[in-house]
Amino acid sequence: MIEVSVVIPCLNEEETIATCIDKAREAFTSAGLEGEVIIVDNGSTDNSSKIAGDRGARVVFEPRKGYGNALRRV
Repeated sequence: MIEVSVVIPCLNEEETIATCIDKAREAFTSAGLEGEVIIVDNGSTDNSSKIAGDRGARVVFEPRKGYGNALRRV
């Protein structure tokens, strides 16, 4: 059962997205929580969403730009 979700808006973050996902998972472990990482891709043109998916994050897509739209998507 998922106790906490971390939602990360993303636009062309292929250089940093794996580290962000790993750090979120480490925080779940150290807090003793079951958690999930959700990446909301706002139209990346790089490999951000593939990297996130390969890292085990749930990836959703939001065509409207902006952090607010990304967070409302989930």
